[in-house]
Formats: sequence, structure tokens, C-alpha cells
Amino acid sequence: MRSSADQSLKKLLFGALLLAVVGATFESLAAEIHLYCRSIRSSPVRLDDPTETLDLTTDRLYPPILNGELEPGIPPLGSNYLSSIYVVTTPRIDKLIDDEIYFGLPPYSDTNNNGIPDFFEVTQPLDEVRTDGFFDDAGLSNIKTGFITTIWSREAGSDSGLCLLQFLSKVILRGFPVPFQLLEYDGTLEYKRTSGASLIGQAKMTSTSGGTILQTVDLTIVDRDHLLLRGTYWSEGSNFSVAQDTTLERKGANYVGVLNFDDGDRRTPLPDYKSWFILISDDKDSNGDGVPDLSDPPQPASPLRISIAQVDRQFTLSVRGDLGKRYDLQFDPELKANTWQVIQTLTLSQNPQILLLPIPTGPGGFYRLAEHLQ
Repeated sequence: MRSSADQSLKKLLFGALLLAVVGATFESLAAEIHLYCRSIRSSPVRLDDPTETLDLTTDRLYPPILNGELEPGIPPLGSNYLSSIYVVTTPRIDKLIDDEIYFGLPPYSDTNNNGIPDFFEVTQPLDEVRTDGFFDDAGLSNIKTGFITTIWSREAGSDSGLCLLQFLSKVILRGFPVPFQLLEYDGTLEYKRTSGASLIGQAKMTSTSGGTILQTVDLTIVDRDHLLLRGTYWSEGSNFSVAQDTTLERKGANYVGVLNFDDGDRRTPLPDYKSWFILISDDKDSNGDGVPDLSDPPQPASPLRISIAQVDRQFTLSVRGDLGKRYDLQFDPELKANTWQVIQTLTLSQNPQILLLPIPTGPGGFYRLAEHLQ
């Protein structure tokens, strides 16, 4: 006659056929996400005569709508400049004075190596940086008919700064301070890998002026160094803008690109503030290969393989699978519904991983592996 231990082992060996991974889910991960507008917003300036003001706008129709925008200049001439129309409102003449103006940008610097020029990042200061520019009486002819200098100042951590503007070759408006503001959103991106190279995430960002963006983000891994961000509607409250597809390039743990909207600020009557830097930062690198998890191409999943054997008065459970995964070892003596009990939680740290378990004193039972749920 077979002993009860032999009968238990026989049933356990049969039960090993039922070992499986159940309840598999994609792990939710977190990264940082930021938007930095490539335009800046200026405020009107009162001149020496309190009845006269100077405004900046990107509206090239007459009379212009005043939106305060200085936008990225058009390459090749304007690539190192912010361009706008300066508008002088004065009762001394019947019409507005409106001319093209190009503010020189400071030399490129990226102190924190995140791929974003310091000039557009709130955390980076501007300490009386002098640049040169020009204005153009001939509209869009790109003829330099006058020159300006600008001195930029802004404290680190503040979105508000001051630009001292000086006209060098025109009697009108010798020099005056122009207040300006950076537009920036900062927050988190909770994302999951839905299948293969596809990622879906939820971004929550707050602007320096207090607005909040709640946005679904659809990403595709192109390769280890590039992500494709799918264009979609972006919203801040009731304001919606349409973004184009864009590619983000990896620089270390940062992914940087330029996100272009049909209208970056729906609160103004013009389509304006269209072009933004986007930065996603991910400091997690699960496999230690130097590539953040965000763009690490998915590795083929190792098949879960299990075997069972008797060793003296114990049996060994041998598990092979994906390293780093956590599983619950569950036991059920009779395979009844909803009666599985967790007897051990393990993290797979080697292949194979061996578990030593006592043979049950009862008639036997069944074991299974279920993915550990947080």
C-alpha cells in the first residue's frame, strides 16, 4: 500500500500542471513632463508721455490686435531672435507706429543638461544678459533699418523678468523697460506599456500662472533614442488646442522635442503662442543598460516554466521566467472557487529560482503562481 505522503506527492505532481500566471497587468510607471513656450509674453509700457504706450504683438494686420507675444524668429535670419511688431499708440499722430522688431536671444546655454535652453526655463536665472537686435521699417523685407540692444534680467524660480530695450538709431523711444513672462507647465506623467512599443499615459501639469492641464499622452517607441508623440487635442479647462505629431529625442534620461499647436493660448483672439518645447524625464532604468524604461524596447517575455520534485520529506518548486517579477505562490487543497490562499510572495531573482516547501500533511493539494498585485 502506498503511504499518504506518496499519495500527497502524486497529487502535488498533478497539481503542478495547474501552475500559471494569473491576473497579469501592465505596471504603471511615473515620469516628469514639462512644457516650455518658445514665445514670451510682454506687458504694455508707458512712455515718457503717459498718454503714449508701446505694445508688442504678432498680429501683422492693421490695426493690430495686441497680444504681447514675442515669437521665435523665422530662419535663417531670425533663428537667433524673438520677433514681434512694436506698436506705439500716441495722440500726436493719427495712426499707430508699427514696425517689425527682432530681440536678440542670449547665446545658447543649458546649465542642467536637460535639453532646454536656459532662457526659456523658469529655474534658470538671467543676470543682465546683453543681446543685440534690429527693427525693420519695411515690414517683412528683412532689411535692417535700425538697431537695438536688450538687457535681460530674471531671478531663478520666477517666471517674470525685465527686458531693458534701447533703440540705437532712431530718435523715438531711446530706452525703456519691457516686463515679460515665461510660459511653463510642470507635472507628472503616469504611463503604462499597453502592447509592444505602445505607451499610454496621463499627464497632469500646472502652469506658472496657475492653470492645469490634464491630458492623455499617446507615445510610441521608435527606437532606444526616439519617441513618437501622437498629435491630439490638449486642453486647459475649457480651452482646447490641436497638437501635431512630434518626435522626442533622448538626451540621457531626458526626451526633448518641439510641440506645435494650432493655437497655444485660446484666451487671446489670435492663434498665437503656438510653439513649445516638450520635455519628459525618466530616471528609472530597470535593466541597468543606460536607457530609461520609457524608451527601452520591450524584451521578449521569458516563458514561465515550472517543475516539481521530491527531496526527502520536502518537495522543490523550480521557477523560470522574467527576472524582477513578483509572484504569489498560492495553495488550494481541493480547487474550489475563490479558495486560493497565498503562502509565499517571491521576486524572481535568478533562473531557475528554487523553492523548498514541506509536503502537506493532508491528502494533497494544488499550487499556482499569480502575479503579485500591489
